[in-house]
Amino acid sequence: MPFEQPLARLADTVEVCRKVWRREIVQHQGAAVTLPLPDGRKSGTGRALKILPEPVRDALHVWVAALGPRSVRFTAATADGWFPSSLP
Repeated sequence: MPFEQPLARLADTVEVCRKVWRREIVQHQGAAVTLPLPDGRKSGTGRALKILPEPVRDALHVWVAALGPRSVRFTAATADGWFPSSLP
């Protein structure tokens, strides 16, 4: 996928991950991510998916490895933790 709209893609990715972990049917219409893929961009059936096994925990923590100032601000506002990778 092309790397466009990095902050919108980060927000959509976090939301999709949370939907998966809540065992919801994963359908998402975000600013940068659309699931299932729309016609013309898919190689399979394009169906919404749902994780089948029962999770061990009720919730999983979302940690983000963000570097840019806007991504770090987003991470501080929405995620449970931050991996400050590539910092001296």
